[in-house]
Amino acid sequence: MYKKAKLFLVLMMLITPFISHAQHWKLRRYEPYIGIGTTSFYGDIGGASTTNTAMGFKDIQLQYSRPSFVLGLRYKIAGDMAIKVNMVYGFVAGNDVGSRNDGRNYAFTSTIFEPSFQFEYYILSEGRGFASSALFNQRGMVNNYSRVYIYLYGGLGGVFFNPKPLRDFKMDFDDNFTKFGGVIPVGIGLKYSLDANMSLGLELGRRFTTTDYIDGYTSKFSNHKDTYYIDVKDLMLKFLRIAFILLVIYFISVSSLHAQKKSDIGFFAGTSYYLGDINPSTHFYSPKIALGPLYRYNFNPRNSLRLTGIYHGLSADARDFSNPLLIADESRFSGTYIDLASMYEFNFINYQTAKRRMPYTLYMTGGLGYHLVLGSTVPSNGHFTIPFGLGFKFNAGKKLSAGIELSVRKTFYDFIDGVENRMPDNNQPLFGNKDWYNFAGLFFTYKIFNYRDDCPTYD
Repeated sequence: MYKKAKLFLVLMMLITPFISHAQHWKLRRYEPYIGIGTTSFYGDIGGASTTNTAMGFKDIQLQYSRPSFVLGLRYKIAGDMAIKVNMVYGFVAGNDVGSRNDGRNYAFTSTIFEPSFQFEYYILSEGRGFASSALFNQRGMVNNYSRVYIYLYGGLGGVFFNPKPLRDFKMDFDDNFTKFGGVIPVGIGLKYSLDANMSLGLELGRRFTTTDYIDGYTSKFSNHKDTYYIDVKDLMLKFLRIAFILLVIYFISVSSLHAQKKSDIGFFAGTSYYLGDINPSTHFYSPKIALGPLYRYNFNPRNSLRLTGIYHGLSADARDFSNPLLIADESRFSGTYIDLASMYEFNFINYQTAKRRMPYTLYMTGGLGYHLVLGSTVPSNGHFTIPFGLGFKFNAGKKLSAGIELSVRKTFYDFIDGVENRMPDNNQPLFGNKDWYNFAGLFFTYKIFNYRDDCPTYD
């Protein structure tokens, strides 16, 4: 009888983890999330150079992909189903250069705001992805289960837009249309669970709309409504170029146990844009994707030193502005760069990652940097910069922190755009006639420390 009871107890210990995990999703039905990606537009302006568009995919101009920001709330209604409220704010752009309408010389840019309700069905869910065994470690029996979830999604929503005509489109632009349309978002996503409270995800989606005016233009030859893609592929390809820098920073940060306890590693993702002779004052003009690794050494709850290496793009075209001298010279440029910066951070409130008593703070930052030119359509060399900015950061998990930052790069160089001192005397920038570039975006960091040394009991 004793042996049977013992055998029954062992079987229950092995079976219970499977039963409890089957209901694991019920413990956390609500999931707020934020994200950043790219938006690629497919409409009447721009597109492929031939009529062979491969079902529209060749019409997507990756060089005119623009950043987008996502905020939402997911609610799980079953182990393999969820609904969510999703909001996207982003930019779209198109240009006839290189398309089958090259001679028309139309171009546009627009902001979009897309609220939607979406349904998710998990092909690989928590229950179906559970592949496990009961294991023992120093803390006792633990369970292994799948951390990867794959899902399909679809829904209904709307899109608000406000197209701005550029180049020759300015002369033919007619603003007499409704700047709203319905939208049907569809796509596929993947999530990777970091722990019980945090996960990372990727989504690739297409938006079918009921409007043909996101680009501000339609014609009798237009057979389809405008569509756009929320696409993370371009984002990941650009990040691979700076992955080596991230690895170098990581190995430096873990070189000593003392450094581990005070160090964070992470990445920045956002947008970059240029201000200078061609674009003297329009913020967020022609925004480009900005991505890069981040390393922070925390001296104390008020003071930190931060190192970053941000891959980004900058561009401008004088035809989008009203300076007659630059338009006559057909001034324009486009380039890719890496912004290297060492910056001091001052927290307005005592803050420390993973400390419950210090969960958030506003901060200011400043330092010294170098702008490395990877490639440009105009002659341009690397140059020193003075970076400074403001941000807000908060604890997002046991080892994770997140935040938002707006920063500026003051340069001592006037050839980022290939133009020097060509502005009228009455339109000079406030801080001199040198080029500037700015960043705005989100960041996530992971704290490197030993739980045995930093016991949460004393938070």
